[in-house]
Amino acid sequence: MAVNLNREDSGDPQSVNNDPIKEFRSFVQPRVVDEYCDEALYLSFVQHAVSQLSISADKAQIILDLELDRLSVANERKLLRDLEDALHRFTDSDKKLDNKEETDAMQMVCKAGSRYRHGLKYDIAQKAINDFCRAYSVKKKKGLFSWAIP
Repeated sequence: MAVNLNREDSGDPQSVNNDPIKEFRSFVQPRVVDEYCDEALYLSFVQHAVSQLSISADKAQIILDLELDRLSVANERKLLRDLEDALHRFTDSDKKLDNKEETDAMQMVCKAGSRYRHGLKYDIAQKAINDFCRAYSVKKKKGLFSWAIP
């Protein structure tokens, strides 16, 4: 009795060639420009995976996050989550965000890291901080002695 150990002949050849995860990864790679993936591009990638490749949205997001990390691409969505986490750490106890805390949070996400050439865009980070302050009633330092929600 002969046993065929050739990998090309094992299993269904179409299942090897039509792996939706590999197709999704190969779809993402050439479409990322300037090593930065903004929110709109991220959502279009997830939409493509769901509609064209029949991958669930949750699974597509995980695959996309891993692929962007592998390609050393700044992931705006992930950086915004990191910014929100930092803002929670700074403001949960006193509901105030002073200038130093705001600068520290901005530097964490806007500064290019060792793996990435770009960080979060400054204007997007500033808008996210203001939105966070409004959503959680966090006051920012205004002037010398006053605090206000932006």
